[in-house]
Amino acid sequence: MIEEISREELNSLDRSSLLFLKNLNEVHIDYKNIHRNIFVKHNYDENNDVVQLIEDEFVDEWKIQHLENNKTDLVAYKVENGVIVPALNEESVIHSFTPTNEFSGAFLKINGDYTTDPSRKSVDMDDLSKKSYNNAVKIIVKNIVDILNGDLSKQGFFTPFINIQTTDSNRFKNLLFNAIEEKLKSVIDSIRIKPDWLNFEDYEKVSKNGIKSISKNLVSTYPEIFTILKSLNAKTLSIKDILKNINDVNLSIIGYAEVYSKIIAQYRYDLDLKVIEQLKQLSLFPTKNGVLSAFQISKSNELDDNFINYLNNNVDVADVKLFFKKMETESNQNVSIVSDKKIEVQKAIDENPTLNKPFTFKVAPTIKKWRSSEKNAQEYLKALNVALSVKDVTEANLGYDLEMMLHNGKRIYIEVKSVNTFSEPFKISNNEYSSAHNYGSDYFIALVINNDNFKIKFVPNPIKTLSFEKKCERWSWFCAEYLNELQEIDQIIK
Repeated sequence: MIEEISREELNSLDRSSLLFLKNLNEVHIDYKNIHRNIFVKHNYDENNDVVQLIEDEFVDEWKIQHLENNKTDLVAYKVENGVIVPALNEESVIHSFTPTNEFSGAFLKINGDYTTDPSRKSVDMDDLSKKSYNNAVKIIVKNIVDILNGDLSKQGFFTPFINIQTTDSNRFKNLLFNAIEEKLKSVIDSIRIKPDWLNFEDYEKVSKNGIKSISKNLVSTYPEIFTILKSLNAKTLSIKDILKNINDVNLSIIGYAEVYSKIIAQYRYDLDLKVIEQLKQLSLFPTKNGVLSAFQISKSNELDDNFINYLNNNVDVADVKLFFKKMETESNQNVSIVSDKKIEVQKAIDENPTLNKPFTFKVAPTIKKWRSSEKNAQEYLKALNVALSVKDVTEANLGYDLEMMLHNGKRIYIEVKSVNTFSEPFKISNNEYSSAHNYGSDYFIALVINNDNFKIKFVPNPIKTLSFEKKCERWSWFCAEYLNELQEIDQIIK
């Protein structure tokens, strides 16, 4: 029995358990039919120790961080291709130099002077342990502060803190997140998360006078940042925040329409005289003479057509007319017509992709059937000669899935839709519709057939080239006809 236990322990030894044993460079196991050789390589810089754990063809890389003048209390992040990734659940434990069985609170490792039970598997949170854990929190918080101040060098940093739903995780997860929130409180109090209903550019513009936004560069580099901020109880930018600053900023036409739509939704059942008088003071209405207040316009046909079209497509017509009436603006423009123009299909698409030409790719794209359409589209685009970088920002809720930087400096925005055939209808959300409108010719819908024979085609500037039908299932936009608008990648990127 003892022999069987020894054999099992030696065979299942986790390489990462060696991570914090500083004087250990290699481990050789030769017992019965178990033969293992593990090598530990360190590469030090000022505040980081990059450690490689090598066994046969497997190479695990970890970045270890510490505070100044303290090399005992450590946080270790798993790294793949220079990007921080979530550690495995069994790797994500607290070490008192050797591993305990305590989940660290996130998918990373924490080391320190922790008091444990005699088996060294459970942590006793006495004063010594609390001090070490507090130092680990300081290391994590310093990274978050650096990122909020614009540091783009820690790609993947937030991924170990997402989707933590492991068994017995609550003890240290709650301790970790509560401690991070407490230390970041003064920083987070002024930050506002982008609301789903407002486009990103106008979210950044209207966040002023003591309110801070998260920049688009940060969100592109750290798509999980809004999710993390929500978990730390950061506030979302509210319509009241926006109305305080609306007269001090110059939004896009769609931005004003989004704000006015939200005003209608928010005050529909609470539109008393005081609110009406406050709203009348605000510059909310784009016209050919600039952005005016309700006091400065008398008829709705003075308003910009795109503003009216957005209201047509997103707000109940009765509510729109009620608000115009309350604002003492005559509603003499039809605010209920949604275009029913359809694009006629005149020819079938060419099923011989020009992308098979060898000069198109730097390397062959690594398409995997088990990956999502978004991930396969990202891999496909990353392999193109013209691609400088392709970021997956799906989790950031920006109204598109991929942000592609070309070698010529141009940036394009791509929303990925999975279809079974290139004649199958697809739908876009209201957020995607707004982003497509704002980015115009720089916005593309990628239609992906994600099966054994991967195919991808593109629709440029979809709001201009396609016809969408509004359907009231949380405001989705359906497109059924688009065949003659599909293009290959070499047609949209010259």
